[in-house]
Order: sequence, then C-alpha cells, then structure tokens
Amino acid sequence: MKRVASHFVALAPDDIRRNAAVELDGHGVLTNIFDLNDGHVESAHTLFYDGIISAPVVSLSSHVDEEKIIDLTTNYHFIDFTKEIPTKEIIPNGKPLIIDFGTENPLEINGLLPKLSIVLSAFSVFEIISACVFYPTFLLTGSSPLEIGVRTSLINWQNADLVNKTLTEKTNINSL
Repeated sequence: MKRVASHFVALAPDDIRRNAAVELDGHGVLTNIFDLNDGHVESAHTLFYDGIISAPVVSLSSHVDEEKIIDLTTNYHFIDFTKEIPTKEIIPNGKPLIIDFGTENPLEINGLLPKLSIVLSAFSVFEIISACVFYPTFLLTGSSPLEIGVRTSLINWQNADLVNKTLTEKTNINSL
C-alpha cells in the first residue's frame, strides 16, 4: 500500500481537494481518497509532497493520429505544443483547454514548462492540469483517471504558485 498527500490533490477538473491524500494498493489501484484534517486515518505512513498531486499527463498525439485529434477536440480549446511553442500569451476562448505536449515523459515536459509559464499565464494551474491530464484521458477512455477502483500512477506538480494558483518558471512534475 502507498499513501501520498499534498497541499492539493486534483481528482477532476471540478474536484480539487485541499490537504487530501490518496491511497494505492500494491497493484496501483486507487483504494481511498481522504481528507487529512478528518483524523480518521493514521497519517504516520503517509508521504507528504509539496505541491499538487494528479494523475499523469496524457498526450493525445501519443495515442491517436492527427485527424482523430481534430475530431476529438472540436469542443475544446486545443493547444498543440508538439510542433512549436507560441511566443505570446494564449487567451482563454470559453472552451475547456486541452494541451498536448507531444510526450508523456515528465523529463521532457519539464523542459517545456518554464517556457509555458508565460504563454499560459491566463490559466490557473488547475486548468492546466485538467488540460493535460483529465480532458485528454476522458476523450480517450471516457472516464476519469483518479477514481476508486482505477489503476493509475501519480505525479506531483512542484513549485507552482499555490497562493495565486499559477505556473511559475520553476514548476516541474515528478512521478511518485
């Protein structure tokens, strides 16, 4: 069993929990989600990480071809970072954001995040997490990656500005 907690746990675009923990069994299946302030669970074996815990980043281009991506994302504000990084700020257009880094590798994504902190400054860190974790997963599988009974892995978003809920030039992700 693995139990991890953080300042925030992003379970879904509309379910961001403060001071929460998630528990995975030995096979990586999510078995419990709980509030650390409830005191119902022994926290001595809980690993606390600074930042935000979420499911891993999902790249649509790693799973489907470009034509299918166009079909899947018609109701979304799709930003494709696989070809180039924009140089000016991206403005919200009222649709849910989807970001494709062209990779699911945290080290490669960490190379892009400092450049993106400026162009994505109009979006909260939670919108960005939803854009590269939850919405792509939902489009590919029809379900959420962090539900009890689902096998998953976790990542930690570190060095985000948790007060203003934005990315910084030092934001990075790490597999847990």
